[in-house]
Amino acid sequence: MKTNMEIAVIFDEIADILEFKGDNPFKIKAYRSAARTIGSLTQDLQHVAKRGELTKIPGIGAAISKKIEEIIRTGKLRLHEELKKSIPEGLLEMLKIPGLGVKTVSKIYEHFGISSVEDLERLAKERRLRKLPGLGPKVEERILKGIEQYKRQKGVILLWRALPLAERLLEELKQVSGVQKAAVAGDIRRMKDIVSGIDILVAADKPEDLFKAFSRLGSVENLNLDGEGGAASAVVAGVPVRLKIAPLESFSAALLTLTGSEAHVNSLKALASAAGMKLNERGLFKVEGGVERRVRGKTEEEIYERLGLCYVPPELREGRNEVKAAAEGKLPRLLELLEVRGDLHVHTSWSDGARSIEDMALSAVGLGYEYVAICDHSKSTAGGLSEEELRRQIAEVEEVNERFERRGLHFRVLAGVEVDIKEDGKLVLGDDVLSELDVVVAAVHSKFSLDAKAMTRRIAAAMENEHVSIIAHLTGRLLGKREPYAVDIDAIMEKARETGTILELNAYPNRLDLNDEHCRLAKEYGVKIAISTDAHDATQLQFMSFGVAIARRGWLEAKDVVNTLPLKELLKVI
Repeated sequence: MKTNMEIAVIFDEIADILEFKGDNPFKIKAYRSAARTIGSLTQDLQHVAKRGELTKIPGIGAAISKKIEEIIRTGKLRLHEELKKSIPEGLLEMLKIPGLGVKTVSKIYEHFGISSVEDLERLAKERRLRKLPGLGPKVEERILKGIEQYKRQKGVILLWRALPLAERLLEELKQVSGVQKAAVAGDIRRMKDIVSGIDILVAADKPEDLFKAFSRLGSVENLNLDGEGGAASAVVAGVPVRLKIAPLESFSAALLTLTGSEAHVNSLKALASAAGMKLNERGLFKVEGGVERRVRGKTEEEIYERLGLCYVPPELREGRNEVKAAAEGKLPRLLELLEVRGDLHVHTSWSDGARSIEDMALSAVGLGYEYVAICDHSKSTAGGLSEEELRRQIAEVEEVNERFERRGLHFRVLAGVEVDIKEDGKLVLGDDVLSELDVVVAAVHSKFSLDAKAMTRRIAAAMENEHVSIIAHLTGRLLGKREPYAVDIDAIMEKARETGTILELNAYPNRLDLNDEHCRLAKEYGVKIAISTDAHDATQLQFMSFGVAIARRGWLEAKDVVNTLPLKELLKVI
């Protein structure tokens, strides 16, 4: 059982090896494109294959389709296995170091003959890499920082990789005879952006049958059974999985405690104790004379109610005063995905996207949206648009809107741009063309190493521009790959409040930037948020659900998010 991400990694590694060997650039590009497409799919690739619809996925032709089917059928790809044998094993690991590309790795390997991260780190610390033409002290220092980052992030499990696997495991376990109830718990249920693994709780008549079925699932490794404790652990598709069995009458209490967080559960236990009760994974009990008597608690809602609390949604259970708010009836009415009316930052084939303006718009229509903003990159970013090209794109947006109107589609394509912020805070496009747009999204795409003062000044200067509507992916982080750059978040919030600038919660799942704490801070400052997917293909529009999850963790309500507004109201604030 291979996940989408595992299949994507196979194609990415094929591209890396082919590039290392100097193979055909078009072939390399095809594998990279396939990897990117597969990795961003929101539907299980195995289900697509069963329907015989692999070639319907944009960018997946007959040749790639056959390779995907081979991976699904056998768990591996013969071409991939053969290519891996043709180069030293450690080279692929070296390519996982942030900022280290194939050309640099190839140059280092050819000169020094090394093929491991450990050897690379030793050479850098001995200051020997700088002697290679084209490297130098700065590159050597950057490589050392990249190695440190790689070590920190090695084994990091991202929500968007773990969630589909958790959902698939859950569905398979529900099919096992004797299973009465099952749910995903832990970090994933709380929708944390980085998770420790997958926790699944099951109520089952025959635990031994469940454990046997679990052991037979594809890709299960390092299985460890604790029959007496009603638990099992394993590694599935590279992700730690913990399976817990609870009696049906204890399921809700067990789900609550297994969901966590520890701080949240401890607060509930303290409340229970103060009321002469006891809360644990077996249930909620009244304690009288040393005797425990189960009290009402068939559902989590009943347990919270019995403790004098409003129900706390899983995303809020982080020990951040949510219990106090629940006791006072002051929890927010959290944003729902269905309240989102459009996406304010998507890309097309005009820059580095895969689809046309009309294709992206029609996909947005299919999601029930009222509008979508086309925000392709500006010049200075690879494939970005000049002023002249942007004006031609504005004309095409108008044409698409006219076609939609003739067809009776009540939908609006907004003309926009993702414009680069230069080091001095100025924008790479002039005010004359920016004034012609419906929405201007400004972003940092270079010079990430500025100190916090300089970076804050840079972004704040861009917010002073009257045409800038939104600041995109504020901290520049790429989960598991790139650390956030230094920036004074409070100062940016102050400036956003002062200028009325909207801050983006970028829902692309390896960004999720702003994070949940930043969202809550924005709410406290009264700064509005735009949740946008940064989609580069139509399927990626569905990343909105990840953005909404982070917004919920940040206590955001519909009123805090501008793209919950109807089009007429939205146009007044962007």
